[in-house]
This record gives sequence, structure tokens and C-alpha cells, in this order.
Amino acid sequence: MRWRFFTLFNFLTFLGFSQSNTFEVFKDTSGLLGYKLDEDVKIAPIFQDAHEFQNGYAKVRLDDQYGIIDTSGAWFIEAKNERISPVVDGHYITYKDSLFTVFKLDGTPIFSDRLLDFNLTEYTSFLSNLDSYSDAGLVVRVIEMHVVEACRIGHSEVPLLASKSILENYDATRWFLNQLKH
Repeated sequence: MRWRFFTLFNFLTFLGFSQSNTFEVFKDTSGLLGYKLDEDVKIAPIFQDAHEFQNGYAKVRLDDQYGIIDTSGAWFIEAKNERISPVVDGHYITYKDSLFTVFKLDGTPIFSDRLLDFNLTEYTSFLSNLDSYSDAGLVVRVIEMHVVEACRIGHSEVPLLASKSILENYDATRWFLNQLKH
């Protein structure tokens, strides 16, 4: 009997009937976002924007401010930031009051400035090969116009736009943190 159950379990798993243990972002009828786990609502739909969980944390937007929640829905970082990066390699980056700050997971700040310091040309090269960031092509084009000085309108805003774009994608955040370490 045990063998039959095991065989049936393997068959159902093969057909995709197993539990996934992966949170899924869903939108309710009012347009707010929450999280489901195997079709059960685990985190109520209260967010204007919600990203996938990575390493146990998800970036969310509530009342036009960004924060980070854990898989229980508890705030890890309260939604009090204009922008925030995903948690990457034990770090996260906030943008608040025109200041970027890089924090360790325990909340210790390790860098703070009005712009993130990196080479725009190297960043565009990285973004050109990045499939996980839907707006990467747009960011690359704006930066390239800035680098060749083909775009004079908003010229001084391009480094700020590029800095903010790093907070929008897990891989871009990881790229910047690697640059910061060197």
C-alpha cells in the first residue's frame, strides 16, 4: 500500500499537483496586491506594488512609500522610503530625502551619498545583457545619450536616474554592491 501511495504522489507531483511553497503576487478586485501560497491568501492585498520574495524578503509599496516585508507579512523595513532595493547578499539600499544609503541586513549603514558612485559606461554594458529588468533598455538609452552628450535636456538628472534604476532590480542591485566592494 505504501508503494502505491508513493507512486501516486510521484505521478501527481510530475503532473504539477504538488504544493509549490512559492509566494505568488496577486491583485484583488480593488487593484491592490497581496501574496498567495498554493492558492491561499497569506498576506492580505494592501500594497500598491509588490515584488517577488527573494531570500525571504519582498519589496513593497504602501501609500506611495517603499519598504520590505518578510514572508509572514511583517515589516522588515517600514514603508518610509521614496525607493528601496531588494535585499541582496545581506544588504539593501534606500533612497529617502535625496540620499542613497546602503545598509547591512542588521541596519548598519555602510555608505550614504546623494548619488551612487559607479561608472555609467560599465553600468550600461551590464544592463545591455540583463534580461531580468524590463526597463533596462530604456535606462541604457538615456545613459548613452548622457554619455555622448546627445541629450542636453535633463543632463544633470541622468546620474540620479541611473542611481535610482539600480534599486529597481535584484541583479542591478547586486552589480552595484559588487562595485562598492572593490
